[in-house]
Amino acid sequence: MNEAMAFGGAIGATPDTPQVAFTFNFLETYRQLHRVCPRLSLEGVSKALLHLHKWPRKLHLARQLSGAYDAYLAILRLVELDVRGALHQNDIQIQAEQLCAPCMYKLDNETSLRPSILACMDGNNSLKLIDDTFKSGQPRRDSRQLKMFRFLEPEEVDLYKDDVANAQAARRAKSSKKRVKMKQDLNKCIDQWRNAGPEARKKMVELFTISGIFITLCHHGPVLVMCDMIRSGELMKYPIVQVNYLIDKYGMDIGLAYDIMCAFMKT
Repeated sequence: MNEAMAFGGAIGATPDTPQVAFTFNFLETYRQLHRVCPRLSLEGVSKALLHLHKWPRKLHLARQLSGAYDAYLAILRLVELDVRGALHQNDIQIQAEQLCAPCMYKLDNETSLRPSILACMDGNNSLKLIDDTFKSGQPRRDSRQLKMFRFLEPEEVDLYKDDVANAQAARRAKSSKKRVKMKQDLNKCIDQWRNAGPEARKKMVELFTISGIFITLCHHGPVLVMCDMIRSGELMKYPIVQVNYLIDKYGMDIGLAYDIMCAFMKT
């Protein structure tokens, strides 16, 4: 039945014998609204629908809308994969090089810009996820994985978790007196920046499994790479793994801004 409704421009709220359906136009409208206003929840939209149709309160409508919206997003992803396949753009490197046309589209005999890409990175603590141990009810496990080359998994990030300690140990072993003035300036800058405090202080309360995101943006707007911050503040492993990713994908000719670059340079 859902297949027949899809030809008519709607998705049923349940896989089998749906009693409620949502149109593609409505789901796409919500998708675009949610992009510019992430606080607009499916719960709020479901209540607005009840007001529009003058229906009494139905607690299950939000769950039905959530299921239909997930199905709609899955359809969009499959369509995008088919389009990329037809254009021979399934390769991750090709996709990465097409994120920003002003920075990455190269013409024959074009004068190269230095740097070729301008980007900025920072962490944010707005997108949090509460740990299951602090929630009531039975957690629902979701084994699905979103195939997105710009998102770094926690396992990839943790490969760099010891880099700060290793770098500090290497500097102590060198016992070199070169660039003493620069080191003093960096230390002074680090002391004045709260985010640049010692790694041991950047612990997030145990309430949150995910305490925020760390993201790198091209100065034209596209997201180049991002990752979750897991049970911590803005640790150095997050910018390190993203810089490594940027170098692998786009080379060394990158201008990068970071609000605690002084501490990052020491790392």
